[in-house]
Amino acid sequence: MLVYTSPAKSYGEMKANELHQWDQGQKLVVEGIDLVEAPLVHFARKIDKTAYVVQATLEEKKIIANIPNELLTTAIAIRAYINQEDTTILEVQLPVKAKAKPKDYVEDATQTTVWGQITEAKQSAIDASQLAEKYKKESSEIQENILNTKNAIETIEENIKTLATTTSEDSQKASTSAKEAGEHETKAIEAAQQVTDSAAQIELNKAEIGNIKVTIENTGLVVVDGKLCINYKEVQV
Repeated sequence: MLVYTSPAKSYGEMKANELHQWDQGQKLVVEGIDLVEAPLVHFARKIDKTAYVVQATLEEKKIIANIPNELLTTAIAIRAYINQEDTTILEVQLPVKAKAKPKDYVEDATQTTVWGQITEAKQSAIDASQLAEKYKKESSEIQENILNTKNAIETIEENIKTLATTTSEDSQKASTSAKEAGEHETKAIEAAQQVTDSAAQIELNKAEIGNIKVTIENTGLVVVDGKLCINYKEVQV
């Protein structure tokens, strides 16, 4: 049986024709709402803490949803909330008329989902999304740290190369300076030797000059103005 509502001229509240207690396989049909996608329909009574959530279908612009059999086990009015994008766009009241329970009534669990389970699943999806975003952010931070560490290592390697080059140059300069110092030391030793030899030569020259002077004095010769002359004495006759 299809439970029709009056054509919906605007979003709001509507009242459908009457249902009967213990009926099964009832369907709610709503016309007059132009939707692109089939909505979810929440069914509940005043005594229900959670709603039954049913995925409706769209057939020739008609919203068709199965009414949960469990809700027709009492003579309590049912309210159907048509939802789209987590927003109720229409509320439909479904009166239920009481009648005796048939002897051959068979309990039938309709293919419905408790709203609380939907909410929990949705929250789990939100938590998973937030967790994924957190891991994504942490992964981005880790990648940035890895990049910074890589740059720091490259900088250290460059500094080591520069230091090695500078140390090599300083070592070459030190080697050159040591070589030059050795050469200067050799020259100093040679100069000192030359001074020593010159001093010895001067002493030899002085000795020779002394010998020459003695020889000149013995021969009666004298040196006058750098010239060798005969030493004579004035004799009175």
